[in-house]
Amino acid sequence: MKIGTFFGIDIYINKILMGMVVVAIILGNGQKVATIFLVIFIHELAHVVTARMFGLEVVDIELYPFGGTIRIGTLLELNPTHEIIISLAGPLINIIISLIYIAIESRSTTTSYDYFISTNLFLACFNILPALPLDGGRAMRAILAKEVGLKRATHIMTSGGIVLAMFLIASGIYGILNGIFNMTIFFIAAFLIYSAIREKENAAYVILRDMTNKKDTLLKQGSMEIRHIVVFYDTLLTEIVDSFVPYRYHYIDVVDYQMKPKGSISESQVVEGMVEFGVDMTVGRLLDRLNEKKP
Repeated sequence: MKIGTFFGIDIYINKILMGMVVVAIILGNGQKVATIFLVIFIHELAHVVTARMFGLEVVDIELYPFGGTIRIGTLLELNPTHEIIISLAGPLINIIISLIYIAIESRSTTTSYDYFISTNLFLACFNILPALPLDGGRAMRAILAKEVGLKRATHIMTSGGIVLAMFLIASGIYGILNGIFNMTIFFIAAFLIYSAIREKENAAYVILRDMTNKKDTLLKQGSMEIRHIVVFYDTLLTEIVDSFVPYRYHYIDVVDYQMKPKGSISESQVVEGMVEFGVDMTVGRLLDRLNEKKP
């Protein structure tokens, strides 16, 4: 649900967070809700400022119970170094603010910022866990994507998010059995599962957009590293795409089961082959089609 616009950026609130807000207000915790909103907004603002420092266009922000996501509309969004720095900017600003307020509180005898400080520290510590959709998961995905590809890295990190959610659910049930009921734990678990599923669904779209924008990225940067892949001739094009990593241009060497070379094909030709012949086309058949077209 859209709640407003900030410096041309649309702000949305997730349904799970909205549910938590309603419950908190009913229980008379309106002040705590306002504090959580402020802390999350500062957290996301740090992501936005850092993204704009790299010349990236931020389209919108969606606020979740313990953080949020920013949607970037420029071509360099998959730069691994940029993604790592942008991801860690949120937790870092929460830690910095906490240290500042701890210093202020240590000199004051009347003002207490305990809840504000604890909320900042919790948000920072929770978000650096290596699990999607958390910031630590995004940073770790950027690191893994260089070696195993974006799709596989996304699946690894979203699995971490689901495992974390299962742990929280088990902790919540254990608490209930011991006479302690904490609804927040179940909200967090639901948020993690929901967001992990969305990350998995969006991975294929992000990969396709990265491949189709390679030419524009090359024009902007002036150069791009090449990555060679060796596959058997009966490998499906979709399986090849799964092994593509961000910010590299791929050449695929095709061999038979005696490891004899059958030819080579470029990343662009793989994409064109998927569009023209479908995702079930093998690289060997595509190579044959391309050879038939040669004069």
